[in-house]
This record gives sequence, C-alpha cells and structure tokens, in this order.
Amino acid sequence: MFPVVIMTDITKQQIEDALGKIEDPEMFVDIVSLGLIYDISITGQTIHIQMTMTTPACPLGPWFEEQITQQIQALDESVSVEVEFTFDPPWGMHMMSEDAKIALGVL
Repeated sequence: MFPVVIMTDITKQQIEDALGKIEDPEMFVDIVSLGLIYDISITGQTIHIQMTMTTPACPLGPWFEEQITQQIQALDESVSVEVEFTFDPPWGMHMMSEDAKIALGVL
C-alpha cells in the first residue's frame, strides 16, 4: 500500500499576497515589497518560506515567523509553515520594489 500524500490547494500567488499584508514594523513597508522573501515552496501540506531581514542583528525574527505562519494558516489552517532565515545573498536596497523605494524616499 502506498502512502497518501495530501496536497494543499494554496498557490504561491496566494501566499505572496498573504505575505504582502505583513508590514515591517520599523520600515512600514510590506516584506514582499522590501524584497525580504527569497523563495516560497509548497510540498504537500508544508509551506516553506525562505527570507532574510534587512540586517543580521534584527531582533524581529520570531515576530516575522509568527506573522508569516498566521497569514498562511489563515488560507488553510491544516498546512505546516516553515520559515528559514538566510543572509545569503545579503539584503540590499536594490531588492526593493519601485513602490517600496518611493515609499521610503529612496527614489
């Protein structure tokens, strides 16, 4: 007998839209527009988010993880959410969307 693999119906676009609701509490711009989300992968019922922060010393890691989990599980409470923080490549202002740059006065 083969194991049954349950897949979620959530799409990457839905996840990205949900993550776009999470605003960095120091920069007041959402984490997608800031370029902090590096990868979104879906395997069965597990959603893996690879992200960075603007600085390795940022103390907001646990807060981001909680917010990300809440937003994704609002789409489907049965999914498991994994958040991986990476600093390779390091974040830079060039990773921000044009709208984020305008909001922060970079452009």
